[in-house]
Amino acid sequence: MAKVAFIGDSFSAYNQKGQFENHWSWKLAQKFPQHEYFNYALGGRGNYYYQWCLLDAKLREADILFVSRTYNHRIGLLVNDCEFEFKETIVSDNYMSLELMHDRHVWYSPQNNTWDNDGPIFKPRLQKWAKQRNLSLDQAKKIGSVLEEQSASITSQLYNDKWFENITKLYNFKHIIPLELMNIVSKLVIGERVNSGIKKNAFQLLAEAHGIRDCENDIEMNKAGLILSEDDSHLSPKGNDWVLENYILTPDTVNILINSSKENL
Repeated sequence: MAKVAFIGDSFSAYNQKGQFENHWSWKLAQKFPQHEYFNYALGGRGNYYYQWCLLDAKLREADILFVSRTYNHRIGLLVNDCEFEFKETIVSDNYMSLELMHDRHVWYSPQNNTWDNDGPIFKPRLQKWAKQRNLSLDQAKKIGSVLEEQSASITSQLYNDKWFENITKLYNFKHIIPLELMNIVSKLVIGERVNSGIKKNAFQLLAEAHGIRDCENDIEMNKAGLILSEDDSHLSPKGNDWVLENYILTPDTVNILINSSKENL
């Protein structure tokens, strides 16, 4: 038995709306039930959150990590005076969902103009947000300013891209499997943006396999039954199945999952 961890945003999250037992990570676990699984993925989170998850995964002695690229402007901070710990949700005998306690961190994701799903421009919401984390309103406003500034920093964005592209060199887990699930334009160059990586991502390959030219066309992707709806681009059961079988479970990855059972005997 090996310990397998999933680290990512909503496209790798088990507990994302419409996912759960439809999700590719759960289906992977059903194909290789001899292993123990830890899903850390959480919507809207970025590389800062990933790094906190990596520490917890190392403390749990994880062997295999699936880590998916996310937007390079997503950032986060640790707050409060609490123990650094993750909330565990037992899904099955060998599958667990984990989440860093909400009162211990803050995050910012500008592409949907929200801060922790509570727009900081709305005072009542910000007051509630601050109270949940034992912060004053003034502290919450200052944190918001820091998050916005760092998220917009080109230096920070370039660092996040380089961090992900070198993740297999930075950490000494037995196996780290980077995933490019979303169609992210994340490698930022001064004055222009270019598509991340040379290889096509899972969404591009999924669209092409079903005769769709533009994987960002949610109307066509939904008509083909590949995403949940025109308003929710997360993968449908059909989309999850295709991505798992045709993108994630490469021959090398399958060998890792099979041989890791033998290595841990």
